[in-house]
Amino acid sequence: MITAAAAAAVAPDITVFLPLITGIILTVGGGIFAIYQLRLKYRKDQERPLPPTWPEMWAKISELDDKLKAQEETTEKRDKAIGNILTAIVDQWPADRPLPVFDPADLEIVTDIMPGKWARHRPRPATP
Repeated sequence: MITAAAAAAVAPDITVFLPLITGIILTVGGGIFAIYQLRLKYRKDQERPLPPTWPEMWAKISELDDKLKAQEETTEKRDKAIGNILTAIVDQWPADRPLPVFDPADLEIVTDIMPGKWARHRPRPATP
């Protein structure tokens, strides 16, 4: 029969392996945590839209430029139409009557679209 002393002499001391076992457990746990964090980061990256590429940005700039040109053309046509309407009103004004008196503040706004021959700054009569 094996005595307790003989068994103790043959059996390895487990306290020698405790730091090794603890290190293995911490390493495996740290690896699992790192993989978990990488998966979270990957998911967040998938949800976030990617920044536009140069061709996409250039296409957007071209699109905005085209819209601006169309808006400028529309504004220019509108300004010309207003000028034409005002010119027609003055051309049809009776010769025996004086031209209408315009507010100088209004004239300053539209001086670039109305003919200069009738844009006179005359005093405006007082309104009763």
